[in-house]
Amino acid sequence: MSVPVAVVVARLELRCPDVRDDRDILPNPDFVDVVIQEYRHAHATDPGDPHYAPLEAKLASAPSITVPSLVLHGDRDAVHPVARPLPTMRHFVPGTERRVVAGAGHFLPREDPTAVADALMSLLAAT
Repeated sequence: MSVPVAVVVARLELRCPDVRDDRDILPNPDFVDVVIQEYRHAHATDPGDPHYAPLEAKLASAPSITVPSLVLHGDRDAVHPVARPLPTMRHFVPGTERRVVAGAGHFLPREDPTAVADALMSLLAAT
């Protein structure tokens, strides 16, 4: 069964409400299957859950993001290379800032929490 990212996060949070460390999640019997399925679906190598087909169709139409936004990207992200999201920036509201965080990879909140906090504070201050 295919599961969207939000559902993966919700499932993990519901099953492990007291998780303080990613290592606490690993004992879940379906953790690996859920994560692998999410990556396969995200990269269009596996079909999604039919239940979410209407939502997937809406997202596939690439609706514009109309709220103030800030895009963060690690310059060492091996999952989504730095240039990958550039074509999609046109979907964001004019004035959206894109910050590339030096020395960070795919997991910015863990790798550079200060950069993430600073970015959030600047976005909140501007809105």
